[in-house]
Amino acid sequence: MTQTSVRLFLAVTFSLLGTARLVAQAPTRSLAIDRANMDTTCRACDDFNRYANGGWLKTARIPAAYSVWGSFTELSDKNEAVVHSILDDAARRAPTEKAGTNAWKVGTYYGACMDSVAIESLGLKTLQPTLDAIASLATTQQLATSFGDLDRRAGLAPFGMSAGQDPKNSTEVIAGAGQGGLGLPERDYYLRTDEKSVALRDTYVEHVARTLVLIGEPTEQARADARTVLDIETRLATASMSRVAMRDPNAV
Repeated sequence: MTQTSVRLFLAVTFSLLGTARLVAQAPTRSLAIDRANMDTTCRACDDFNRYANGGWLKTARIPAAYSVWGSFTELSDKNEAVVHSILDDAARRAPTEKAGTNAWKVGTYYGACMDSVAIESLGLKTLQPTLDAIASLATTQQLATSFGDLDRRAGLAPFGMSAGQDPKNSTEVIAGAGQGGLGLPERDYYLRTDEKSVALRDTYVEHVARTLVLIGEPTEQARADARTVLDIETRLATASMSRVAMRDPNAV
């Protein structure tokens, strides 16, 4: 077998072994390795991908809810199903667990996250302290000093801080800073001028405006403020590094 065939063989093998472990735990059991997914009419040494996956490739269809589909997507879905089952069970059992235990913490936390009735009844109550802190800012100095507090509250600073191993000295843990503050995925969403990108930014402004209306702003004020949000984020994007530039570890 060629090196490429060996690598492909190992990748498929590890994938199947991982699937076998997860499926064994999943609520709905199925065959871990189904020979129907193979094409044994093809010799493995001639075309290992077809040999291992040929049957699956002939019958597989991309589900409507997905843009791509493959064995690793199925593996991820099955893994999420296992975790979902564990969390649902923990939430049901939380009232009978001893307060302070890990089982109680997990079940209570997940149950609170899923209690949409309670969340809706709270309205802006949990967000109001952060909104008030933002509304009280009057100077650039106050804005600068607020970043630490806003980041602690809700990750709202236009950059992120974390601790990590020094890439150039593995015996040290150092502080790392990363750019951020953008609502769209990355800087080029704000800077591209093609028709699709312009339309996407307009849709983003509409989304921000609807959000502001939901927290009580008049419609016209919300639209104006949403445009201001886009303007601020565009300035941040202009000052940000591109994804290509960030591939240089010395630059970041």
